[in-house]
Amino acid sequence: MSNSDSNPLTKNTALTNILFSSIAAVITRLATHPLDTVKTVIQYNTPSQTIPSTASTGEIRRTFQLLTQSHSLTSLYRGLSIALVFSVPALTVYLSTYDAAKDRIAKWGGLGGADSILVHGSAGAIAEAMSGVFWTPMEVVKNKLQVGVGADGVKRHVGYDAVPAGKGVREARRTGETMRLVGEIYRNEGIRGFFKGYLLSLGVFIPYT
Repeated sequence: MSNSDSNPLTKNTALTNILFSSIAAVITRLATHPLDTVKTVIQYNTPSQTIPSTASTGEIRRTFQLLTQSHSLTSLYRGLSIALVFSVPALTVYLSTYDAAKDRIAKWGGLGGADSILVHGSAGAIAEAMSGVFWTPMEVVKNKLQVGVGADGVKRHVGYDAVPAGKGVREARRTGETMRLVGEIYRNEGIRGFFKGYLLSLGVFIPYT
């Protein structure tokens, strides 16, 4: 018996897809999170704030410098932990739901066979709705951490002090800040606070499926 025949991953295509897609998602997040942070900060800031509102390469450079000079390169990875925690289960839910929904809809036959665009589209929409239960809270918390605001949208000094703190102090702040923010959102708005923009996100991403 060959090694491929005895490997359980080769016998379960769905498991293989989830495993390697999750690995790819983590690697991609690690590589692109700094760009996501810069983008989020640019989108959040208004013309009256430190960063100019005119979109340009210079603006990206100034935002990058503002973040790194006020602290260090680690400021570009604010919100990374919450993104990693939610990305893998969200992707797992998306892929498993998509496969299951596609099979069930195809067996039903009302929208055509397994290769029908309507079957793929419907399965993708269902998978997006289910995985959005993870994606939306992730984006809500991550974005607030990236721009340094609390649950009320007010700027916090933690992480953006004029005088950079020592490494140990920064790490302690960052660890407690995520849980503190989650607690603030829940106390102020309840569970609904984590799902702001859920329906709008579906309206944006379902067409891509």
